[in-house]
Amino acid sequence: TTEYISGGYCPSTGGLTWEEHGEYCYYLQLGENYNMRQSFSNAEFRCTQLSRGAHLVSFADRTEHIAVLTDIKNRYQGHQTPTNNFIWIGLYRMLDGTYSWKDHTVVDFFYWASGEPLGTGDCVSMDIGSGQFKMSRCFDYMGYICKTKKSPATTISNPPQIKTTQFIVTTASPPPKSDNFLSQIFKSQRNNGIIALAVLI
Repeated sequence: TTEYISGGYCPSTGGLTWEEHGEYCYYLQLGENYNMRQSFSNAEFRCTQLSRGAHLVSFADRTEHIAVLTDIKNRYQGHQTPTNNFIWIGLYRMLDGTYSWKDHTVVDFFYWASGEPLGTGDCVSMDIGSGQFKMSRCFDYMGYICKTKKSPATTISNPPQIKTTQFIVTTASPPPKSDNFLSQIFKSQRNNGIIALAVLI
């Protein structure tokens, strides 16, 4: 049995650029253009529209957090990353005071700024310079980061063989021309004094 495996891949629709780390893809909309900024709920909606299974970004640990911050810094190509410039992440505070990610993954990682979390809002934003979290009003307009899993690898066992059929085309010799009357071709051959005549029609 032969298996052909195609590795996972990030979304490619809409000409958008997704960064990839491990099994996940990240779309950075940092809000440089004010018209691209969204409220928390609208940002989450935009993410779900970009790719099936996408949500505002969640962070499983500091390693993933640093990887996304590196992508942000690379976006500015060596220039100083703006400070006090916040974007939406997928963390929010529920009515019972606990926190949840929009993609429903386990909340095991926080990176609060000093004095946070405060009671000024129920949605969490991130400073793109320091990576620190702060509470914000959910209706504030900011940039955002989306996250989705890579499309799964495709495994094909015994892929069907493509059969090709070869056709040999031959050109038949044209029939002998006829002048619509009997054509006689005489061939003579002397053999022991006998003349043989061949008549062709």
